[in-house]
Amino acid sequence: MNWEEIEKLNNAIASLHSENDASSLTIDKKRRIKFPRGYLRPFNFYRDFFPYIKDSALLTRIVSHLMHRDTLHWLWLKTDIAGDARCMIIKFQLITFASVLEGIVKYLEPKTPKGKDNMYYRIDQLQGKGLISNAKELKQLWADRNSIHLHLDKFEKSPVEYTDSNYKLWHKAIKQIMFDLKANI
Repeated sequence: MNWEEIEKLNNAIASLHSENDASSLTIDKKRRIKFPRGYLRPFNFYRDFFPYIKDSALLTRIVSHLMHRDTLHWLWLKTDIAGDARCMIIKFQLITFASVLEGIVKYLEPKTPKGKDNMYYRIDQLQGKGLISNAKELKQLWADRNSIHLHLDKFEKSPVEYTDSNYKLWHKAIKQIMFDLKANI
C-alpha cells in the first residue's frame, strides 16, 4: 500500500468517529474498526515460555498480561497516538511488564529472609543461581514501576519518563528474563 492509499484509508477511518465517542458506552458495530486478526499471539504462544510455572491460575494471569502487552504494543507501534495519550500507553506497558516480572519472580523465589521480602532481593537470588542475566535492568524496571503509585505525593511530576526509549528498555528486560528462564530452568 502506498502513502496515498494509506492516507485515504486513514481519512476513511477518521470519518467513523464522532465527538461523543470518548464518553459513549453505546457500541455501534457498523462504526467499529477491525483490529488486525492474527496480531495478538495466542495464550499457548506465551504459555510455552513458562514451562516451569505449575500454578495454572498464575500462568493464566501472566499470559493475560502478555496479551494485554500485545494490544498496547500495537497501538504504540501502528498508530500516531502522541502526547499524553502515548505516554499513558507506555505507562501501562510498564505496569504490565512489572506485573509479569512480579508473578514470575515471586513464584520462583517465594520465601525470603525476614526483612528481605522485596523484589530486589528475589531478583538477586535468581541472578546468583545463574538463572537470569539482567538483574540490573529488572531492578530498574521495578523501581520505575514503584514510582507511579497513585497515592504517592512525594513528586509533583513522575520521576519516570514514559518515552519510546524507556518502553524499549523495559520490553527488552522482560524479553530477556523470559528467554533466560526458559533456557535455564
